[in-house]
Amino acid sequence: MDLIAQIAPRHVRRADREFRLSDLRGVHADAAAAAITTGDPVRAVELLEQARGVLLIDELDVRAGSLALRDLAPHLAAEWDAVLEELADESQSTDDRRALSQRWQNVLDRIRAIPDLQAFLRPPSALDLRVTDGAVVLVNVSLLRCDALLITPEGVRAERLRRLTFDEVEDRAGAYLAALDALDGGDLVARFDAQAVVRETLVWLWDTSPARSSRPSAIPAGPACGGARPARSPTYRCTPLAGTTSPARPCWTAWCRPTRPPPAL
Repeated sequence: MDLIAQIAPRHVRRADREFRLSDLRGVHADAAAAAITTGDPVRAVELLEQARGVLLIDELDVRAGSLALRDLAPHLAAEWDAVLEELADESQSTDDRRALSQRWQNVLDRIRAIPDLQAFLRPPSALDLRVTDGAVVLVNVSLLRCDALLITPEGVRAERLRRLTFDEVEDRAGAYLAALDALDGGDLVARFDAQAVVRETLVWLWDTSPARSSRPSAIPAGPACGGARPARSPTYRCTPLAGTTSPARPCWTAWCRPTRPPPAL
């Protein structure tokens, strides 16, 4: 996982970085699955967050002139903003962009050398993701295995999702996205069919979700909706976890909204 950033370095243009990373689709999920298999769920969370940050850091850069950076190192904040502005211009030559990339890394290293800014633009740790009430749930889908990573105030543990498979997630996600397209512009019959697919997807998500874990008490209840449990999935994020439902419990919610997936890693 530490080598992924070297495959798509900063001097490479954004579209080319996404293309290079597309060949590694699923490697982060497999790495997390391997960590879970060895009994290290904390490492699994860290691997998922590390992979998610490879391209997300570009989005974070836009907001990188944070109050903390400006308060603690205003001179570096100004230099950081200047480098980002130059990197945003993709008209430079490859040599110029390589030099800018080195300059970007140099400024970043100097920022992280400041005692209160060591975590600047680093992915959050498992401890950073903990909540005081209930659990944060990361759903990891891999060809190797599928699991829910439960981050609670007491720590991190993994629950095997034996009813969930990688192939079915692929098929269901494709059908769900096609249904969204039909809802946006299909005829009346197509929209009715699409609504049925969406409802079926919600029920399927409930049946395979962490809420239906093999241990009923696996996920502590959260404060909202009479036991709602916050969750999100780095690996099947195009499915509507936020609307997961059961005829018996129509109020199970999550921290993930139904959106089209960003470029996969």
